[in-house]
Amino acid sequence: MYDSNERYPVIEEFSSVITSIHFSSDSKTILSCSSDTAIRLWDVKSGNEIKVIYTKLENITDAKFSFDGKTIAVCSINKIIELWDVESGVMIRQLIGHLNEVKAVVFSPDDSLIASCSSDCTIRIWEVKSGHQIKILNGHSDWVRDITFSWDGKTIISCSFDKTIRIWDVKSGSELQKLEGHIGDITGVDISRDGMTIASSSFDKTIRIWG
Repeated sequence: MYDSNERYPVIEEFSSVITSIHFSSDSKTILSCSSDTAIRLWDVKSGNEIKVIYTKLENITDAKFSFDGKTIAVCSINKIIELWDVESGVMIRQLIGHLNEVKAVVFSPDDSLIASCSSDCTIRIWEVKSGHQIKILNGHSDWVRDITFSWDGKTIISCSFDKTIRIWDVKSGSELQKLEGHIGDITGVDISRDGMTIASSSFDKTIRIWG
C-alpha cells in the first residue's frame, strides 16, 4: 500500500490546466502536458523539472512515452500528433490524418506502432518508423475518448462517448467485440497485463470491470 506520510515532492510549477501525466517505463521520470504548448519531464525522486519541450501544438490533450523512453508522442485539438526525441528535444515528425481533435495516443508494447483516437469517431494506427498511417478503425458513433494496446500488442481497446467499449484486431483492423453496459459517456479504459480483464470509467459515475 502507499504511505501518505512518505515525503514526495509536490509539483506546482504550472500556469495552465494539466491534461495528462505518464510515467516512463523505468518509473524515474514523469511526463506531463497541459493546455498550453509545452510538455515537461520531471524527476520523480526530487520533483525537479528535467526538460521542457515547446511543441507546435495548442491545447495539448495527451502525451505518452514510448516503452524504451526515447520518444514522446503528443496530441492536441489541432488534429495533429507530434513525435519528439527525448534526448535532443527535437521533433521527429508530425502525423496528420485525423479530421478533428485528437484525444489520446499510445505506443504499442514493441514501440513499432502508435494508436490514436479522436472526436472524428475514428481510431488510427501509425507506423512509428515511417510515420505512415496504416489503418483507420471505424465503428464508434461518437467521440473516441481513450485507447490502449493489449500487452501482447495484438489488440486495441477503445472507449467512446457512444457508451461502448470496442476491441480491435491490430493486424486486420477488424472489430472483434463490443462491450455495452455503461449508461453514460465512457471516459477511460485500460487492460490488465495478463489481458484477461478490462476496466472502464464513465460519466455515469461507475467503474466497470469486464472479464
